[in-house]
Amino acid sequence: MALVVFIYWGVSALGLVALAGGFLGRFYPAGDSLAVFRSQVSVLGAGWALLGMACGLPSGWLLLPCGAAFATIAREHLRRETMRDAPVVHYQKNMSFRMQDTAPLARDIREVAPDLLTLQEVTEDNAELLTSLADILPYQLLCPYEEVGGVAIASRWPFVAGTTCCETHGVAIAQVAAPDGPLWLASVHLCWPWPARPPQAERHRKLLAVLDRVDGPAVLGGDFNMVRWSHVLRSTARAIDAEPGGRVRPSFPLKGVTTLPIDQSLIPRGMGGASEARPLLGSDHKGLVVRY
Repeated sequence: MALVVFIYWGVSALGLVALAGGFLGRFYPAGDSLAVFRSQVSVLGAGWALLGMACGLPSGWLLLPCGAAFATIAREHLRRETMRDAPVVHYQKNMSFRMQDTAPLARDIREVAPDLLTLQEVTEDNAELLTSLADILPYQLLCPYEEVGGVAIASRWPFVAGTTCCETHGVAIAQVAAPDGPLWLASVHLCWPWPARPPQAERHRKLLAVLDRVDGPAVLGGDFNMVRWSHVLRSTARAIDAEPGGRVRPSFPLKGVTTLPIDQSLIPRGMGGASEARPLLGSDHKGLVVRY
């Protein structure tokens, strides 16, 4: 019995370390990796605490840190959504370099009728999507990026001359002449977090250097491979005075076990926005639409 109790409290300690570590991404990249699974660890931890109580162990106090950690996520799922009568519509999508048929995605984009489009994993084989949408999104920029495909932006409104820029570490950016005034538009693809190589933190630092040149409202869409409550997302949003649009939407099914909210749409701070997930449509990522 003593061994069982020892194992129980040992597992409990590991769980608490995982929960606490998920708040330390600004100090060490592993913290953001742990933040990705904060909701899962919180729920499992609460169940573990209840199991201990059922077995007569004084484990009820474990519900407090689990509940507090889960609350930071719950508020992102429950936040109030708002948008204007004639909203700006942003469609974000990681196409997947394996996508064979772009027609279903093209139909979905036409149905949504976005003003702004951000894409990742655009390859020679699936880049025909941009051509097929040129009548509704005529202003386009495609930037190559490593073996998984490039990043692209497309807009209903023209690019401001001299503002288009391709970065080799997965960033396409330009300023568009939107009806409400100039608006920066960027597509971003960050690699997997620690311990994956190359380090996400290194790519994130390069992204912040690019965003340092942004002077005005911005919409940034991307496959960040990271959740919105992480240091990576929070610092990115601060860099352009932005916020995640609408409620959090899970976008990446992980081996049938869970769906991770790692695709993001950042919009000008204070606009609120309303979000919705779109189907996979031949990709391994769902689309994300934000209206604000």
